[in-house]
Formats: sequence, structure tokens, C-alpha cells
Amino acid sequence: MKSFVLGLALLVSSSAFAMDPAAQFVSNTLNAGNHLLGTQKSANRTSQLCQLAKSSLDYNSVGERWLGRYANIATDQGGVDAFMDIMPSLLITKVLSLLGNGGATITVSPNEYNMGGGDYAVDATIVAGGHSYSGTALVHKTGNTFVLYDGKYFGFSGVDFFGNDFQSKFNAAARTNPRNPVSTVVADLMNDPSYIQCP
Repeated sequence: MKSFVLGLALLVSSSAFAMDPAAQFVSNTLNAGNHLLGTQKSANRTSQLCQLAKSSLDYNSVGERWLGRYANIATDQGGVDAFMDIMPSLLITKVLSLLGNGGATITVSPNEYNMGGGDYAVDATIVAGGHSYSGTALVHKTGNTFVLYDGKYFGFSGVDFFGNDFQSKFNAAARTNPRNPVSTVVADLMNDPSYIQCP
């Protein structure tokens, strides 16, 4: 399931219509991501992808949701801090594992839907690998700044989908190391060959 990556990597082709601000944010940010995914692998590409994640994604709120009840574990706050520190790296690792070298064809609605409280929804369709996926990018606005905080596919939250996987990892680690389960998972994630460390 590529629901969160849909939210992270929806890219838009040029539109003849003026876009609402939230839709323009989705277009600009994710079009930049698609371009970077299509460039030659290098430390510079990784650095630029990481910077894009740090500036455009609400990775702090995503990290807290992925941690769930473990965010408040008293015996492993060092592990919690470490997990939050590597959030941009985890997001970029996930994107690259699912989207590879980019090349998707994307259509983003020029219209935003105001959900209240500074939250906006923008519909989009991504075509990749011969398959078409329609979903919704969710963004939050503070002042004049937007950040992407989720993506929905068939109404299901991508953040929650991947969060369930992390919860399973934390639960498994807690059975053998109940005092430091988050630290255990962080070490495993960073030792995975597919892990990409953001500078």
C-alpha cells in the first residue's frame, strides 16, 4: 500500500488553471521531489531529498503518531529522541524503496478543501508502473507556511498504515527489552542495508 508515499510524492504536471495555495504547495514541493528522484544517485541527491523532507513534511507529528504509546515511555526517552531525530531519514528511505527513480505522471486538483483549523485537503492521481492511484494529500497551514502531514488512499491514512508496522516492531522489541524497545528498533532500522541517513 502506497498511501503515505502518495501523499509524500504526488507530483503535478503543468496546469492551465490557477491553483489554490494548498494545491500549489503540493504541486511545487512534490514536483521538486519527482525531479530529484529522477536524478543520478549521489550524496547531493540524498541531501536535497532530505532537505525537502525537512522543509515540507510535518515529520514531528508523523513521528509522534508512529511512536504511539511508546512516545511517553519513561525508561527509553533517549530512544524516543533518537527515533524523532531520524524521522527525515526514515521518510526518505521509505520513499526511495517504493518509488525508486520517480518518473510518475501526476495530476493534482487545482482546488483545495478547507477542513478548518488550518488543515486542507488536495485530491490527486498518480500513475506509475502501469497503475493509477487516486488519493488525497493533507496539509496544515501555519501563518504562510504549509506542511504535508498525511496522505489518504481509499479513505485510509497512510501515516497510520505505516504506523501500525512501527507499532508491531516496538511491541516485538518490548517483549525482549521492555525498558528500551524504541532504542532497539532504532538500532535495527539504522543497521538495515536499505536505510538512508540524512545529513
